[in-house]
Formats: sequence, C-alpha cells, structure tokens
Amino acid sequence: MKTILQKLALSFVVAGSAVAANAAGPLVPVPGLGENAGLSALLDASVAYNDNIYLDDSGEKSDTIFTISPGVLFSTGDEGRSTATLRFVENFAFYMDETDNNRALENVDFTFGHGAEGDKLRLSVAAGFHHNQSASSRTSLARGSMTRSYNYFANALFSYKVGEKTSVRSGFKWNGLTYQNHREYYNDREQYAIPLYLYYAVTEKLNVGLSGEYRYVDLAASGQNRALGLNPGIQQVWFFGLSAEGRAWEKLSLNGRIGYTSSDYSHRTVDNSDGKDTMGMSISANYRATEKLTTSLSLSRDFELDGAGENITTTSVRLSGVYKIDDFWSANAALSYTNDDYQVTVREDDIYAFDIGVGYAINEYWSAYANYRFAIDDSNTSQYDYTNNIVTVGVSFRY
Repeated sequence: MKTILQKLALSFVVAGSAVAANAAGPLVPVPGLGENAGLSALLDASVAYNDNIYLDDSGEKSDTIFTISPGVLFSTGDEGRSTATLRFVENFAFYMDETDNNRALENVDFTFGHGAEGDKLRLSVAAGFHHNQSASSRTSLARGSMTRSYNYFANALFSYKVGEKTSVRSGFKWNGLTYQNHREYYNDREQYAIPLYLYYAVTEKLNVGLSGEYRYVDLAASGQNRALGLNPGIQQVWFFGLSAEGRAWEKLSLNGRIGYTSSDYSHRTVDNSDGKDTMGMSISANYRATEKLTTSLSLSRDFELDGAGENITTTSVRLSGVYKIDDFWSANAALSYTNDDYQVTVREDDIYAFDIGVGYAINEYWSAYANYRFAIDDSNTSQYDYTNNIVTVGVSFRY
C-alpha cells in the first residue's frame, strides 16, 4: 500500500509540473521542438460499484472501487504532415473490501504518423506497454481471482499509392503478453503478424480491394505444462478476403475486411487441438443519422487464445450511439453480443452486455460522467455463467 501511495504522489507531481509550467493555456509549449509541441496534464477519477468483481456466480463478491488516473501527454508535429504523441497514464485502483487487488497499473503509448490524405506515401507507427488487471473468467482453475499481465506491442504500417487509383498497404505487428500471476496455468506468448491490402479507388472517398494477413503465435509452456513435459506449441493463422475503407455515402463510413480464416498448430502436445477454418471478419461502420446523433456498428469473427492457450472462435457484434443533447450534455448507449466457441472442449459462451451513460462538459478543462453496465454470460457449462452490474461516476481533466 505504501508503494502505491508513493507512486501516486510522484504521478501527481509530474502532472502538476505540466500545469504549473504555464497557467496561460491548456498546452504547455516545449521550446525548440516547434510551435505545436507541448505537454498536457491528464487526470481521471472515478468510483464504481461492481456486484461481481470476479465474474464468478459461484463465489460472487461485490466491491466499491476507487480509481485515480493521473498522466501526461506530449505531442508535436504539424497536422497532415508528421505528428507524434507520447502518453503516460498510471491507473491507481483501490478496492474497499478486496484490498489484495489494489494496484498501480502503468500505461505508455507512443504514436507517429507521416503523410496526409492524398499523399503518395503514408506511415503510421504505434508502440507501448500496458499493465493490465482483469477478472479471471475464462479459465476455471483461476476463477474467483484477478489476472495480472504485461502487454507490449509495436506496429508499423505504410500505405503507398502505386497509381492514380491503386494503392498498397502493409507492415508489421508485434505483441508480447507476460502473465504476472497464475503462471502455473497461463501461457506467456509472442505474436507476429504481417497484413497486406491492395486497394482500388472506386470513388474519391471509397477504396475497395483484396486483403490478407499471416499471424504467428509462439506460446511458452506454463509451469504446470513444463512440469509434465507438455508443449502448447505454435499457432499460425492465415486470412484472405475483401476489404473496404472510406465513405460509402455522405453519412456512412466503412472500414474493414471479410473473408476466409484458417488456423493450425505445430509442436503442440498439451491437447488434441487441430486446424480449423471459418469465415473471418473485422468490420466497423459509422452512420451520422442527424447533426446530434451518430451511430456505430462493429462486427468481428476471429480465432483467439485464452490464458491457457486454448483456441477459441470468437464472434461479436456491437451497436452503439452517441447523442449530443446540447453544448454541455451528451448521452451514449451500446448493445453487444459475443459468442466464444471453444475448439477442444464442448464449452460455448454467449455473452450479452448493455451500456448506457451521460456526460457533462463542466468547462474547458473539466468534464463529468456517469455510466451503467449490465452483462450476462449464458454458458452451456454452468460453472462459467455469471451476471454483472457496474455503476460508475467520475470526472476527467485535461490541461
């Protein structure tokens, strides 16, 4: 607890320094790095009541969680040319009852972009580190607890205009996941992916074409598997299909792909997992119904791995909307459905969720919000069923 409070104090000193450096405006200039370079101080504070923090109906526990998230954002560059951001936020979570879950969770995100719409060459880079804590709901041996992990990632994507209407996009994605606890059950992993898109401009604002991706996931044996001489192996996933991006109509924008996905394993001895083929997709559509109402629909289907390395076919759909009531008030709502189909076992989970919230812009720097979330997991394996209600109120600050 003492260490968490020390880190909290240090985070407030860093964020406070960004504010104190220049009280005249919301962005603290950084001399020598250009007119648009500067620091911003960030803060989010909330209190939430969660009636099932471990997503485990057999051992349901409720709690009140206070979260304080101070941070700093550095940004530089000219919009439309080259831009860069570096964001650091530390999430301090304090549980009233389950105090063993109190944690300081670090998050670092870096982005770099070069090129504007219409340029021959465009480049985007993202990298970061996230310290995560979430309920252990997928693996039975870890249920009734929290799973903590470190997630590292680095992506580099480029887009190049080959001709007047044709372009190619490709790059490299890397992700590393390391578990801090439950290491006797969970498998660390590294994932590499190479995407490829070939686009043709059917209109000035809409591109359609072909897409493909190769994904390679190297799983490290958990403590239990190592003791038994078992190997979770390597998973390989291939995707081939059609893709589109841009504005289909004046109020409708699309971004996504749909096609054929195939997965396979090699060097795996922990179970009888075999290759599987399915339809794959990742689609998002945004529709501006009115000046005040914006709606979004997202669809996805892909192979996932749970903490123990079991292959899951996950299908999800989410419909959401944001309504701007006036210059100060806004409202949002979302409905979602996720189906997790486990490859080796007979387990299949249907997860439904409903979210609703309101936001209020207090002034240029402060805003307040209140949210409610209801989720239910209807599993064909009764031990995985759960219901969950969360009520959250909070404030956000940016200077």
